[in-house]
Amino acid sequence: TRFGAGYAGDPEVPNSEANFWLSFSRAHYKIWARDGIRAERIHLNRSAWGWEKALTHVRVACDVGCWREAATVHICLGDYPRAAQILGILIRSFPNYPGLQAVQLDVAMLLFQLQQYDQALAYASAAMATKRLPPPFTHMDLLFFIARICDELAIVADEARETARIERRERRAELKEQKKRERLERLANGEE
Repeated sequence: TRFGAGYAGDPEVPNSEANFWLSFSRAHYKIWARDGIRAERIHLNRSAWGWEKALTHVRVACDVGCWREAATVHICLGDYPRAAQILGILIRSFPNYPGLQAVQLDVAMLLFQLQQYDQALAYASAAMATKRLPPPFTHMDLLFFIARICDELAIVADEARETARIERRERRAELKEQKKRERLERLANGEE
């Protein structure tokens, strides 16, 4: 079939399969965006599926904009882990991309939502180290965001310490109870 999963493109036309999947993905996203809240989620799912196919082609994979569009589709789907993964690939693959700070900031925000605060802090700090931030963000905005990440890291560390303290207390109580039972058994057997 021409539009099914088995479409392999026209062998006479270079990059026809890449062009097909690129158009397929963008068309489904545009339909979803145009219809707003009435839009069927299936259009986002099809767009995400099309991006997965399209990004396997060199012509598409070499375009930074395609990676950003694919991540946007996954964000709209609520698939933050996949969106962060796609943006991470973009950062590793295109380290000299002029808009890298915006991508780093996007990844930091996604990782913050996923409660991966250490990685979020690393990406936000990398974006902060540059002089260029994407509008409308300022260095003060980013500083506030980094402070918020550090606050969450402190909360997580406090919770981990409290959990470890409770576990130690429970283990000590269990050991004490076990020793008490063993002592009572020895007394009952007349060993003491």
